[in-house]
Amino acid sequence: MNEILSRGYHRDPEIVRINELPDHAYFIPFDTAPAARLPREHSPFFHSLCGAWRFLWHPSVYEMQDFFAKGFDLADFKEIAVPECWQAHGADYTQYQSSPYPFLCDPPRVPEKNPVAAYVKDFDMTPVQGKRYELHFEGKDSCIYVWMNGQFVGYGEVPHNDSAFDVTSYLKKGANRLCVAVLKWCTGSYFDDQDKIRLSGLFREVYILERAEDGMTDFALTADASGALSLSVKAKAPVKASVYDGAMLLASADVNGRWTWQCDTPHLWSAEDPYLYELVLECAGEVIRHRFGFRTVKIENAVFTVNGKAVKLYGVNRHDSNPDTGYVTDMAFMRNELLIMKRHNVNAIRTSHYPSDPRFYELCDELGFYVMCEADQECHGMSYLGAQYPGGWDALVDDSLWATCIHDRMSRMYEAFKNSTSVVIWSLGNESGWGKDLDNEAIWFHETDKTRPVHYESAFSGYMKYEEDELRRRAKNLDFLSAMYPPLQPGSSRAHLRASLEHPVFAEKPYVMCEYNHSMGNSCGDLRFYDEWIQKHPNFAGGFIWEWCDHAMRLTDERGNSYCGYGGDFGEHHHLHNACMDGLVTPDRVPHSNLLEAKAVFAPLRVTRAENGDLILKNRYAFCDFSHISIRWRIVADNEKVAKGVLQANPAAGECVTVPCPASEPYAAKNAALTVTAVLAADTPWAKAGHVVAAFSFPLAVTERKALKATVAPALTVDDLYYTVSGKGFAYVFRRDTGMLTHIKKDGKQLLAAPLALNCYRAPTDNDWGVTGELIAKEWRSNRAFGNIAYTETSVYDFNAVTETDAVVLGGELVFGVQGRTPIARGEITYRIDGNGRLSIGQKGQICEVLPYFLPRYGYRLSLTAPAEAIRYYGYGPAECYEDKISHALLGEYDYLQDDPTGNWERPQESGSHCYTDWLTLDCNGVKLRVSGNRFSFNATRFDIHEVAATAHRKDLSEMDHTDLYLDYRMSGVGSHSCGGQDPVIPCRINAGEAFDFAFELEMV
Repeated sequence: MNEILSRGYHRDPEIVRINELPDHAYFIPFDTAPAARLPREHSPFFHSLCGAWRFLWHPSVYEMQDFFAKGFDLADFKEIAVPECWQAHGADYTQYQSSPYPFLCDPPRVPEKNPVAAYVKDFDMTPVQGKRYELHFEGKDSCIYVWMNGQFVGYGEVPHNDSAFDVTSYLKKGANRLCVAVLKWCTGSYFDDQDKIRLSGLFREVYILERAEDGMTDFALTADASGALSLSVKAKAPVKASVYDGAMLLASADVNGRWTWQCDTPHLWSAEDPYLYELVLECAGEVIRHRFGFRTVKIENAVFTVNGKAVKLYGVNRHDSNPDTGYVTDMAFMRNELLIMKRHNVNAIRTSHYPSDPRFYELCDELGFYVMCEADQECHGMSYLGAQYPGGWDALVDDSLWATCIHDRMSRMYEAFKNSTSVVIWSLGNESGWGKDLDNEAIWFHETDKTRPVHYESAFSGYMKYEEDELRRRAKNLDFLSAMYPPLQPGSSRAHLRASLEHPVFAEKPYVMCEYNHSMGNSCGDLRFYDEWIQKHPNFAGGFIWEWCDHAMRLTDERGNSYCGYGGDFGEHHHLHNACMDGLVTPDRVPHSNLLEAKAVFAPLRVTRAENGDLILKNRYAFCDFSHISIRWRIVADNEKVAKGVLQANPAAGECVTVPCPASEPYAAKNAALTVTAVLAADTPWAKAGHVVAAFSFPLAVTERKALKATVAPALTVDDLYYTVSGKGFAYVFRRDTGMLTHIKKDGKQLLAAPLALNCYRAPTDNDWGVTGELIAKEWRSNRAFGNIAYTETSVYDFNAVTETDAVVLGGELVFGVQGRTPIARGEITYRIDGNGRLSIGQKGQICEVLPYFLPRYGYRLSLTAPAEAIRYYGYGPAECYEDKISHALLGEYDYLQDDPTGNWERPQESGSHCYTDWLTLDCNGVKLRVSGNRFSFNATRFDIHEVAATAHRKDLSEMDHTDLYLDYRMSGVGSHSCGGQDPVIPCRINAGEAFDFAFELEMV
């Protein structure tokens, strides 16, 4: 009989482990103190079982034979690397699903046709008499049955937590065989429903620890801001504890159970200054090194504090995700991620929605991050089962049947990471409703750990439906009032931010956004507005952007092109499309423009100008001054540096200083700007000297030289169909029936491939579509009254031309909209061509007052006859920027990046625009074209925006043989509405009834 089925532990919700060792703190023993400073794989007691394993996958556990039996023939087995997810190895199928369960739900039962993989590792070992041996599985999805040399060892669940077994009695000298069956689903899978690409297998390291029989089994350390250190140990043999500050021994003692020590002048740990001491524990020939910091986390007067100072969390939600290996993230990968975060001013991480690799916390201790350590617990899929379970997603966490399962997940997390200095908040999990089981866990955390607050959001989900007494009951054992994606403005089904912050219950505890500013595609458009609220309210602790990285698996198409696959690309029927592509960085950790915006908004320095022109410098650190930062300035006029220097200012933490502006305005130039840049003055563990921490720019007053005024008008030629305006080497042709410019010629060379077209459409962003495709982009394409705005028409009535002293002026009444539907805009259009060939296109009018949505853009499309080259502009850059996403951009003269890596979204969408532009130049067909205007938005692309809107992957886009140049009066912001959040804030979008008056000037050189 199939032993897995006969044991059947994976079917029992009250069995979560068999023969596992008790939960305990993570540590690795070494043989000497100097060696203990090395990575764990250098310990002589650490025996890695990673590398090549034999592997066999079956679509059903019923097909799996007892492969662990002695003498079993492994001829059908292939080879797989451990750690690795088996889908990345070609077994089974990959699936992206956000919240519905990826199997037929009937809790507590799981499908009988349950995919399973057999893993076999042959290794040599010489067990030492008097030693014990612990077998560790740091990550397994979803559960494991373990055999050693044909004997059953045990069973374990909870994918992102360690399962450890004592295998001393199973090991033998010489050849050993470890066999592991990994099932895709178990009863615990009802709590493994996190928003991620669904993968399976042994995805973290597997190893054996050789332990002294009487060695230490656990220790617990607290070290607070007063310098008080408390240590408790569990060991049969004597323990010697030593505390070091670098190489300096501060204290040493023999510990029998518990030891306390007072550091008189502790150097406190914070994310800004992550100063670490070293605890060395010696017991039974083993040496354990643990780095720690002195710090105190408290909630005081509803304010989240560290070391007595109010701290704001500028955070991200982080998943384990690697496009080549799935969930596998090794030490180098994790360090690189954290360095990128640190260099972009991220100071907090929520380990969504499960604990990270234990070494991750050591890195966070070292580099300086505030970590919300979250339990491996989410049953979001229950929210879809309301017809059968009236409690919806409360059903499981309010049912004592699951109490053991839930507590096991909390205990594993707490015990493993209780000694991590960077862990400042415990989180009970994510999106699982609320009930007695979770309430009991909150109580347990408070009874077990007096040093950290407890967080959980779902207790307050949809809080508007609860009376104050019910809210207080739910909040009683939780330390934060937590929210996801609160809108900045009314008009959503979610409670907007002001309503939350002014709610009497929400004022009683710190308010934190555990998820906000959904970073899906071209997004994070309202981050600076959230930050204004965070700074304004003392009890607003900050938030965690969703999320750090795009989740994808690397695929290859039939043409050999590599691309990042998301929902639907793996052949699965049930998925949530590209909602997993919602990161601040790409799957390969290349920053998106969203991360650049976060860096700017999260920056510890703010620079603004006072009314008198002085510079106001605000230090937003909680602890540090700017002694480690050099604040530099430069003034550039017409792309020439005219002055530079260093601001002699060092405001204390939380303070402002005012310094005179170094500019001597006005400047005899067309454009001038002051840029203030804060850079690291010396190398740090996370960046080199000169790394830019923050940067700000300000336009300066200029005395612009006037352009030469034409003295004579160009010639005007009229026929039945066209007005032609021509002069020396130039000609402009207009159709009399449409009022549109059809030809631009310079020395006989044609610049326009198609007539000038008025346009209000953009390729929808993910925020325009929303994760389900039901948001405003759908309205743009299907509103009954206004039609599909992707295809509009323009009529110009009473279009006529007159010759003035130095110019020809053409104009008429303009009506713009979709064929057969209500006009979108009305106004007057004017063209003015002077004798020097300068064309001014002016428009004055109003957007329809009853338009039911905001317009994505409003302006012109110039389809050029050839690809544009040498595009250069004066405005904000260098990365794409929008009215609500411009904090990262600096004013200056830039080369336009047509293939900007920060804006190349895997699912094509609007990208590459630059708002508040003064002028641009480009070369086309041998002609240099200059466009100027009053703070306009522009975009130059070789992709048709309709094709962009309809294409799933950028690899499938086809380049046009020419460039489309978009010149917009305005481009609406991008917002963060794809999941929660909201449309762009009202001032950053083109609204119904908006009056406009704008002009562009075109000049050929």
